[in-house]
Amino acid sequence: FCWGNPIREISTSDFAGKYYQRLKFDCREYEIRGINRGALQLENVFVPLKMEQKAAELTKQDMIQPLVNPLEQQEIGNLLVQMKSDVSFKRLAILGAPGCGKSTLLRHITLMYATRKQRRLHPQAPKLIPVLLQLRDIYQEIIQNSEIPLAEVIENAVKKLQPSEPLQPRSGWFAKQLRQNKCLVMLDGLDEIADDSQRQDVSAWVDRQIKTEYPNTCFILTSRPEGYRKAPLTANVYQLEVQPFTREQRDKFIQDWSLHRVKLEYNNKIDLGIRDRAKKQANNLIEQIEVSSSLKLMARNPLLLNMIAITHETHGNLSNKRVDLYKEICRVLLEGR
Repeated sequence: FCWGNPIREISTSDFAGKYYQRLKFDCREYEIRGINRGALQLENVFVPLKMEQKAAELTKQDMIQPLVNPLEQQEIGNLLVQMKSDVSFKRLAILGAPGCGKSTLLRHITLMYATRKQRRLHPQAPKLIPVLLQLRDIYQEIIQNSEIPLAEVIENAVKKLQPSEPLQPRSGWFAKQLRQNKCLVMLDGLDEIADDSQRQDVSAWVDRQIKTEYPNTCFILTSRPEGYRKAPLTANVYQLEVQPFTREQRDKFIQDWSLHRVKLEYNNKIDLGIRDRAKKQANNLIEQIEVSSSLKLMARNPLLLNMIAITHETHGNLSNKRVDLYKEICRVLLEGR
């Protein structure tokens, strides 16, 4: 199949340039679940996730999952490279527990492609046009018309990207890119379709896009395991389970998070004093986590680790009792909202 050069086409297309700019606006911030504490740039604090091939029915549902053999784990950059040469990697189903970072992963992929930085994912990452669709936002039109083309769904979603000066896709532009296999289509949150029957209908629609309409296009779908188990894709899909943070991933997130939180207080300026303060703050949090088995367990989940970092910034000292920490996290969430 032909991969073409989407970047060259984008440079000559007024719509495509505006589309990429909008994707950048939507994905550049690290989302903190409704808490307004100052914007952190996603690319500054993103820690690559580790994933392992595993059958959906074997994936655990707990918020916190046990570690697995790290030798069998892969990162998304390697998988994107394999998408180019191996058809078995062209359809990925990324499964994971709540808060494990599935949506953040897709937003990061989108941001890297929208800013022409895909080589940060992998030096040999293929050139692709990112298409990120939230299934919770589009499933109704699929339910209402099971024959609706993927290109039309994308166009409708793109028109809603920005309230002011809505984007108007060039007629047939997305259909052309899809036919030429230039797109990376990311479908986020199959499990967020609450009704089992509707979720199965959407899964069947996705199956048709993958198997019949665009068999050589790259697709990534995310879901919690239970939601996927009740509405699995029947196409040849490579299933992956997101793994909990290792100690190294945890510490890198804390160090990056602390540095950029401190930088925000100084209008994003940085000097030795700022670095030292951030390092001291990060080390303090890491030390508190290391002496508490409950904190260590919770900190393996990216969302909970983020909540721990916010709570530490607010209160300084953390309780080593999980129930007390949950109370502090809830208090921070409520105050933040």
